[in-house]
Amino acid sequence: MFQKLHVFDLDGTTVDSFHRVEPCIKPDGDLDLQAYRETACTHDKIQADTLLPLAKYMQDLIKKGEKVAICTARKMSKTDYVYLRKAGIRVNTICSRDQLFKHFDPVQAKAIYHMKDSDYKRFWLQRLQAIFPLHSLVVYDDHQGVLAMAKEIGVLAFDAKEVNQILDAGFKMGYETASEDYESEIEHLLGALA
Repeated sequence: MFQKLHVFDLDGTTVDSFHRVEPCIKPDGDLDLQAYRETACTHDKIQADTLLPLAKYMQDLIKKGEKVAICTARKMSKTDYVYLRKAGIRVNTICSRDQLFKHFDPVQAKAIYHMKDSDYKRFWLQRLQAIFPLHSLVVYDDHQGVLAMAKEIGVLAFDAKEVNQILDAGFKMGYETASEDYESEIEHLLGALA
């Protein structure tokens, strides 16, 4: 039987960083990457990010000793890693733009670095499948293109927006076990696929 490797995105999935992103959105809806890098990625602004409800589920999995990885489009800085440690999110496997050259040859890493999210994450998910051949990947992401790509390559994928809404409603109603209830629902889905 395969073990699970839970793969979480950060922005919009486990971390709310919209306060940094919103000022950098162009009138046409695209992100001004230069403005984002120059103004939104400061230590103070990153430390002001907050955790979304799915982060609690992620933390619970880590505490239980489950295999958990992060797959983000961020180029992680020292400040990003500090934020994760302070938030109690300590994982051994982080797939980010700053890690590409450790896992891919230089030419391929440079090409992947500049890809759009779904193509970029396809390479990471396939890399994780190769590194963890006895694990079934379970992806949590808020990007519809990434979710579609994950399903296309045979990876179970959950829409983080929906999961966060469910967990948030449960927490607001006082259900401290909302993440545990969701975990049992995920287990049910995984069992149906086995």
